Amino acid sequence: MLPMYSKMKKVCSAVLPLRTRSTPLTTLVLDMDGTLTFTSCEELNNCDLCLEPYEGEDTSKVYVKLRPYAREFVAEISKYYEIVLFTAAEVRI
Repeated sequence: MLPMYSKMKKVCSAVLPLRTRSTPLTTLVLDMDGTLTFTSCEELNNCDLCLEPYEGEDTSKVYVKLRPYAREFVAEISKYYEIVLFTAAEVRI
Protein backbone atom coordinates (compact mmCIF):
# COMPACT_ATOMS: atom_id res chain seq x y z
CA MET A 1 0.00 0.00 0.00
CA LEU A 2 1.30 3.45 -0.90
CA PRO A 3 1.81 6.04 1.84
CA MET A 4 -0.60 8.95 2.12
CA TYR A 5 0.10 11.76 -0.35
CA SER A 6 0.70 14.29 2.44
CA LYS A 7 3.55 12.14 3.79
CA MET A 8 4.99 11.51 0.32
CA LYS A 9 4.89 15.23 -0.48
CA LYS A 10 7.26 15.90 2.42
CA VAL A 11 9.70 13.21 1.22
CA CYS A 12 9.57 14.26 -2.44
CA SER A 13 10.00 17.94 -1.71
CA ALA A 14 13.38 17.18 -0.16
CA VAL A 15 14.54 15.35 -3.29
CA LEU A 16 12.86 17.04 -6.24
CA PRO A 17 13.09 20.74 -7.12
CA LEU A 18 10.05 22.90 -6.51
CA ARG A 19 7.50 23.05 -9.30
CA THR A 20 7.22 26.27 -11.24
CA ARG A 21 4.63 27.45 -13.76
CA SER A 22 6.84 26.09 -16.54
CA THR A 23 7.23 22.63 -14.95
CA PRO A 24 5.25 20.04 -16.91
CA LEU A 25 2.39 18.48 -14.98
CA THR A 26 3.55 14.92 -15.62
CA THR A 27 6.81 13.48 -14.31
CA LEU A 28 8.64 10.74 -16.19
CA VAL A 29 11.12 8.69 -14.15
CA LEU A 30 13.87 7.03 -16.19
CA ASP A 31 16.33 4.44 -14.95
CA MET A 32 19.75 5.48 -16.22
CA ASP A 33 21.36 2.04 -16.03
CA GLY A 34 20.44 0.05 -19.10
CA THR A 35 17.91 2.60 -20.36
CA LEU A 36 19.93 5.70 -21.17
CA THR A 37 23.42 4.34 -20.52
CA PHE A 38 25.38 1.13 -20.55
CA THR A 39 28.10 0.82 -17.92
CA SER A 40 30.88 -1.70 -17.54
CA CYS A 41 33.96 -2.24 -15.41
CA GLU A 42 35.57 -3.81 -18.46
CA GLU A 43 37.07 -1.38 -20.96
CA LEU A 44 34.63 -0.31 -23.68
CA ASN A 45 35.76 0.85 -27.09
CA ASN A 46 34.66 4.42 -27.84
CA CYS A 47 33.11 4.95 -24.42
CA ASP A 48 31.49 8.34 -23.83
CA LEU A 49 32.78 8.67 -20.30
CA CYS A 50 35.35 6.96 -18.09
CA LEU A 51 34.97 7.40 -14.33
CA GLU A 52 37.25 6.57 -11.44
CA PRO A 53 34.61 6.80 -8.72
CA TYR A 54 36.46 5.23 -5.81
CA GLU A 55 39.33 6.70 -3.87
CA GLY A 56 41.96 4.76 -2.00
CA GLU A 57 43.30 1.36 -2.95
CA ASP A 58 40.47 0.48 -5.34
CA THR A 59 41.45 2.05 -8.65
CA SER A 60 38.76 0.43 -10.76
CA LYS A 61 37.30 2.42 -13.63
CA VAL A 62 33.72 2.52 -14.83
CA TYR A 63 33.18 2.91 -18.57
CA VAL A 64 29.95 4.56 -19.67
CA LYS A 65 28.39 4.42 -23.13
CA LEU A 66 25.28 6.44 -23.96
CA ARG A 67 22.55 4.51 -25.74
CA PRO A 68 22.00 5.54 -29.36
CA TYR A 69 19.84 8.68 -29.56
CA ALA A 70 19.68 9.05 -25.76
CA ARG A 71 20.42 12.79 -25.96
CA GLU A 72 17.79 13.35 -28.64
CA PHE A 73 15.26 11.25 -26.71
CA VAL A 74 15.71 13.24 -23.49
CA ALA A 75 15.65 16.56 -25.35
CA GLU A 76 12.36 15.66 -27.05
CA ILE A 77 10.52 14.20 -24.04
CA SER A 78 11.64 17.05 -21.79
CA LYS A 79 9.29 19.26 -23.81
CA TYR A 80 6.34 17.28 -22.43
CA TYR A 81 7.49 15.81 -19.09
CA GLU A 82 9.44 16.72 -16.00
CA ILE A 83 12.36 14.27 -16.23
CA VAL A 84 13.71 12.49 -13.16
CA LEU A 85 16.75 10.23 -13.57
CA PHE A 86 17.02 7.25 -11.25
CA THR A 87 19.86 4.83 -10.65
CA ALA A 88 20.07 1.70 -8.55
CA ALA A 89 23.86 1.89 -8.58
CA GLU A 90 25.49 1.31 -5.23
CA VAL A 91 27.62 3.87 -3.48
CA ARG A 92 30.84 2.56 -1.92
CA ILE A 93 32.43 4.60 0.83
